[in-house]
Amino acid sequence: MCPEGAAGDEPLRGSGRRPLLPAEKGVYAVCFRLGGPVEIRDRRGRALAKAEAGYLIYVGSAGGPGGIRVRVSRHLRGPQRLWWHIDSVSSSPLARPVFIYYEVGRYGRPAEDGLASYIEPLEGLFPLGMAGATDSLRPHMFYCKDPGAIAEALARRGGTLWWCGDEGKGRDL
Repeated sequence: MCPEGAAGDEPLRGSGRRPLLPAEKGVYAVCFRLGGPVEIRDRRGRALAKAEAGYLIYVGSAGGPGGIRVRVSRHLRGPQRLWWHIDSVSSSPLARPVFIYYEVGRYGRPAEDGLASYIEPLEGLFPLGMAGATDSLRPHMFYCKDPGAIAEALARRGGTLWWCGDEGKGRDL
């Protein structure tokens, strides 16, 4: 279930409300369902990668004020100025959040790279070049056809996993 008991992503997307995520620093992954192709661009508008219909998983770190709550909420708000590579996805009307995973505590590039390294070898997950990894040598944005196995692997890692909308119905993690 989505934070704040939302039945789907619509109560969060574009509402300006922040989900009940921790205000602590940490590392996170957000999965979006793409209803069609989405081009990932940098803040100058240069195309970095293109993701087809399916699922996109982005790994990030939240070390600023408001921690995970502020950073992930930004990704769920919908259309906005492009700052991070993930903004191309989160601003697209074709993208809907599927799940949010986070770990409180460790943050910054080493923690982000650690989480990305954990999911990168999973079957069915494909890096989108270096999109999402401006300050790293590891990919932080991945494409897949079914996020279920990735979510299960993340749940085994020990952080917190929240399903948004109907994607998580019938899943027992």
